[in-house]
Amino acid sequence: MFSNWDWLYERTPRSQGFLNTSQHLAKAQRQNMSFRIFVANGYYDLATPFFGTEYSMNQAGIDKSRLDMKYYPAGHMMYIHHPSLENLAEDMRAFLNAGE
Repeated sequence: MFSNWDWLYERTPRSQGFLNTSQHLAKAQRQNMSFRIFVANGYYDLATPFFGTEYSMNQAGIDKSRLDMKYYPAGHMMYIHHPSLENLAEDMRAFLNAGE
């Protein structure tokens, strides 16, 4: 299915088959003191490993005071589980309003 996919990123092969953007987010935070990050995580997800995001954020040097991580009783598509969607919407509103 992915035999024609180009796995190169910045001229380096990515053996994992996914793109880790946490280093770019950390750089953006260093360059912009107002830059905040919101991460939505699903508890039950077979597509992405749980605590993978936490590990990535901890390894990249993300400023935790400008990182908001929320968790929902759904997979990585928490918006298809109505109670999780409602919580996600509330959390996003609070995150956006806190930046004003």
